Amino acid sequence: MTRPADAQPPADQKGSNPELTLRVLTAAVLVPIALLVAWAGGIWFALLVAAGTALAGHEWSKLCDIDRPAAVALLIVIGPVLAIAQSTGGPAASLLVLLLALLSTFGGEKSTPNRIWPAIGVAYLGIPTVAILWVRADLQIGQVTLIYLFAVVWLTDIGAYAFGRTIGGPRLAPSISPGKTWAGAIGGLFLAVAVTLLAAWIMGSPRPVGAIALAFYLSIATQCGDLFESWVKRRFGKKDSGTIIPGHGGVLDRIDGLLFAAPVMAAIIIANSGAAP
Repeated sequence: MTRPADAQPPADQKGSNPELTLRVLTAAVLVPIALLVAWAGGIWFALLVAAGTALAGHEWSKLCDIDRPAAVALLIVIGPVLAIAQSTGGPAASLLVLLLALLSTFGGEKSTPNRIWPAIGVAYLGIPTVAILWVRADLQIGQVTLIYLFAVVWLTDIGAYAFGRTIGGPRLAPSISPGKTWAGAIGGLFLAVAVTLLAAWIMGSPRPVGAIALAFYLSIATQCGDLFESWVKRRFGKKDSGTIIPGHGGVLDRIDGLLFAAPVMAAIIIANSGAAP
């Protein structure tokens, strides 16, 4: 659960980037690991998801200035607990655990500061955790579908970074993330759809239009996830969610797009009665 690079740098920083080499080297290590574990599935993938969401939960508590020990602990353990529930009891068990976790965030004193942000964090991390584990658990299409999901998310980020850095131009949402441009947003969408079309043509897919539409929806979801985290960071006056990944920031900075795209992927599969993309 990682992504290779930021969406794009600020429009006024299109020169040399001293962190670019470090970003690329870190991605060159993390991306193959993520793909290998996703391909293996089973306990290894569940452990990766549990560890990633535990770190992301800790980062969310810091990002949103959550200091209640119970809320911080819940955000850290929600991913691992959901992974266990999904592995032992399936989606029904994990959804029940998620519902109980959400309800528990509303306990305590009503005057507690940042009362809503633990609940948002549980949903923000918990729903994608259930979705991505459910997608991978499908014995027929889980493996290829998860790799496809990762590919679209990463292609969107790469395209957004490359086009935004090269072209620049009008900003996409200056009040949320001053560094993102319309050129980057369109470029990320274009690259994800173009590569999907090429792959569908090479593999002789009987439903290329469906694959292209899926890439379109997932790419849009990825960029919405990126914007959402940018909005949260801006609201709390933070630059990055953490520093654990060299040259990249925190775990949340790397998986923000995936956190929105995974539930969309699961919803589309359900809507199409489990058909492969």
